[in-house]
Amino acid sequence: MNSNFKIKLLQNLSRQKKDDNGFTLIELLVVVIIIGVLAAIALPNLLGQVGKGRQAEARNNLGVINRAQEAYYAQNSNFATSISAIGAQIPTLLYYSTPVMGTLGSSPSTFISYSMQAQAPYNGTAKNYAAAVAADSNGNYGAIICESINYASQAPAISITNPSAASALVCPNTTSVQVR
Repeated sequence: MNSNFKIKLLQNLSRQKKDDNGFTLIELLVVVIIIGVLAAIALPNLLGQVGKGRQAEARNNLGVINRAQEAYYAQNSNFATSISAIGAQIPTLLYYSTPVMGTLGSSPSTFISYSMQAQAPYNGTAKNYAAAVAADSNGNYGAIICESINYASQAPAISITNPSAASALVCPNTTSVQVR
């Protein structure tokens, strides 16, 4: 082989080895910036899902209480005025206070309501709820769960449009969701 060609070949091979030593600072910065942008996009979505999980806890617990109240009413012809009386198995309340029982209208034996407030420090990231159960003289039950519109408001109020009908429970305009 030509000695001039050999020298140029060896120079070219040695130059390539020196260029492949690793990543440059600019390449690393570009990767870090891309990861930062992706994290900035994903983090708010993750936090929103955590808040939805807290709210699902409250809705599920109120649904358990509604069903337990209906069973209690079927056996005793009136609603229980405490959670312990109905025997509802509510898991440990991580984000919400223990439901507060109350009565609706002038017939406490046929209407019962309760509310759940988000506990601190979650009271700004989880909505508050109220629920009620009603029974009429025909043996029909009505149940409702109301959700507050925003995170800072109190638990919504529930009203009765017709005291003789179990399906007359309504969430006023201060709520956004009705579940029957």
